[in-house]
Amino acid sequence: MELAQVVHTAVAAAADRIAATGTGHLTDTTADHLYRSIADRLHTTVIGTYLLRELENQPTDPTARRDTTRAVTAEAEADPQFAAELHHLVDQLTRDLPPAYRPHHTPPAPDTHHEPPPHRQPNAVVILLIAAVAAVLLTINGIILVNLVLPHAGLTENARLNKLAGTWTSGEPPHDDRITIRRNGTFAITDPNWSCPGRVTSPARSRYVLEMDCGIFRTSFDGKLNLLGDKLTLTAPGSPETTVLTRE
Repeated sequence: MELAQVVHTAVAAAADRIAATGTGHLTDTTADHLYRSIADRLHTTVIGTYLLRELENQPTDPTARRDTTRAVTAEAEADPQFAAELHHLVDQLTRDLPPAYRPHHTPPAPDTHHEPPPHRQPNAVVILLIAAVAAVLLTINGIILVNLVLPHAGLTENARLNKLAGTWTSGEPPHDDRITIRRNGTFAITDPNWSCPGRVTSPARSRYVLEMDCGIFRTSFDGKLNLLGDKLTLTAPGSPETTVLTRE
């Protein structure tokens, strides 16, 4: 089974489980294991936590299911072990179904005629061609979505943090004030007199929150990245003043 179908089935099973029994006590059913696996993975990021909460609040909503499916697909593409876990659980879910509801292929009945009706052969060829083209298009669209659209459209938090990584400076040369942001979401801000470590999160596209701990005080800034990705505007909560950082 292709990964796209596996993720679609996994999210649908988890959403159906939430709609039927809520998010309370988990049992040892396969659907509960799928829900737990998806929840554990999405809780590792801010946007993932938000999408899971939307699914839990509206498990039958098509938009909530679609957005969760996109996020889980991106995680599975980035982590083969997580993808293998979903494959295993979906296979188990299929085995748990009654035989009448399992996906299966029914072989065609034996043809008792020596010569099949001439008009049936062209229809069969057309159906096979359409199925082959559809499979190719589905695969291509899945690759484009996961590898190009999701990261570059800012639909995954890791992609947005990667876009912010680097060294940023403010003020005039020699740029004594510097912020170095790492790909894992941590950063360090330094000037000639003090330095503070911190952490970055990205709740939405081009939006960031920088939290720092300077020992005697803790503070945070809201950040906005411009379209070119070379200027980061910081605003302190409750303050109209802004600071513009430039990528070094």
